[in-house]
This record gives sequence, C-alpha cells and structure tokens, in this order.
Amino acid sequence: MIKKRVILPILGTLLTGSMACSTIPFLAPTATSTVTLTPTLTPTLTSTSTPTSTPTSTRTLTPTKITGIEEPVMIGDAKLQFRRALRRDSFLCGDQSYPVETPDTDEFLVLTVKVIEGPMVKTEDDISNWITSNEINMMEVVDINNHYSDINPDICYQRDSKDMVTQLVIPFVIHKAVASFVLILPDDTRIPLDPIL
Repeated sequence: MIKKRVILPILGTLLTGSMACSTIPFLAPTATSTVTLTPTLTPTLTSTSTPTSTPTSTRTLTPTKITGIEEPVMIGDAKLQFRRALRRDSFLCGDQSYPVETPDTDEFLVLTVKVIEGPMVKTEDDISNWITSNEINMMEVVDINNHYSDINPDICYQRDSKDMVTQLVIPFVIHKAVASFVLILPDDTRIPLDPIL
C-alpha cells in the first residue's frame, strides 16, 4: 500500500514531464518561419531597374526625322527628297538664265529635289507629262505672312545615262523681305524649308 502511494506520484511527475518535453519541439518551427520573410525584399530591386532604361531610348529616335528633307516623301508615284533651298536673283537651268521680273522686291527660292524613284523619259513631253500627272507642278510655298507663291513654269531637271530623272530644280518667286517659308505638297503635307535654306 505504501509502495503504490509512492509510485503513483512519481509516475505522475514523469508523465507530466514527458508531456512537457514532447511540446518543446513544436516551438522550434515558429522561430525558423520568420527567416523565410527576408528573401521577399529582393524582387523589388529587379522590377525597378528594368522600366527606367526603355522609355529614354524610344523617345530620342522618333522626333529627329523631317518628312521630305531627312526622309523621302511620295508625290504620286514619285519619291522625292528636298535637299537644298537657295535664294537667287535669277534661275539657271542648263545654259538658260531666267531673271526675276521685279528684282527690287522679289527673288527666286530655288529648290533642289533628289528624285529617288522616278520615270524613264525620252522627250521633253515625257517629263512634262510626268510632272503634271503627279501634280508636282501644284506645289506651293507659303511665307510667315501667309503669302502664297506658285511654282514658276520653268522646272529644270537632270537625267542619268539610262534616261532616268535624278533631280528636279524648282523655282518659286518670293518676297525678299521674308525669311521663313513652308513648302505645301499637293496632299497638303507641309515641309518647313528653314533647315535647308
């Protein structure tokens, strides 16, 4: 009877001790679970570095091209590029010289135009028909005072050995006092001439 009374408290103490020991390992995973939170900071660094480099490269490329001057423009089936604009008292075409009618107030604005795609021509009528059918002779120049100038009828051209038109020289009569001009194509495309004047 005495042995049973001594053994039961000992067994009870051992049982509660072993139960306490068996719960200790369940505390350990809570400490390691906090370690997994630290790697979540790294993806934010990679996402911020990529968008900053792309917008700057695309913005600088687009606005640099001037239609008709730095890149060709189509007028009918003619692909043209305007290379130079000169102010002159007279217009030269080959051996012929055409003076301006009112030299005190007016002068010629002479456009040199490279023909990138054009026709094969054999006669003067061929080139005249090509200029008319593509409405190249319908181009106009307007100045900052909204004064319009039509093309002088004497359009000069050059051909290569294969009778391909390679260049046009187009005169407009302008006012001497005006400094800035815009070329208006038949489809109403406007080309500022200041970069080549």
